Amino acid sequence: MAPLPPPPLAASTPVLHGEFGSYPARGPRFALTLTPQALHVQRLRPKPEARPRGGLVLLAEVSGCCTLRSRSASDSAAYLCIYTYPRGRRRGRHRATRTFRVDGAANYEGNRAEAQRWATALTCLLRGLPLPEDGEITTQLLPRPPRLLLLINPFGGAGPGLAVV
Repeated sequence: MAPLPPPPLAASTPVLHGEFGSYPARGPRFALTLTPQALHVQRLRPKPEARPRGGLVLLAEVSGCCTLRSRSASDSAAYLCIYTYPRGRRRGRHRATRTFRVDGAANYEGNRAEAQRWATALTCLLRGLPLPEDGEITTQLLPRPPRLLLLINPFGGAGPGLAVV
């Protein structure tokens, strides 16, 4: 008999919580809390806002995320980039990107692992994949990306195939 899947998390149960910097580095610091329904963003420094702007990012508005590395070799931080399409004032949607600086560890590898953990958890929630109960979030939770083989026949069609390639 197959083991039962873990029960779904409650909407208010935090999956991850952490403190991040902003991009560029001189900006404020943020506390992020990821729940199954939303990403809560709270400004910490220089001072918390009385009326937070953009403090709640619904996962229904998130299209994806990625981790980035700085071009500077001396920068030990990793970056978590979240792509959203929030509703505008006139019911239209526009692309918005939020980039957070992961700088809690002393070296890049530790910061990269934390950024990857957040990206994996967010991707699992977006795709409807179950998260483990023990909180151990690794990239093995995601399915392997599909392999693709692209064949181009330069001699097919009208003949301008070599000019296109």
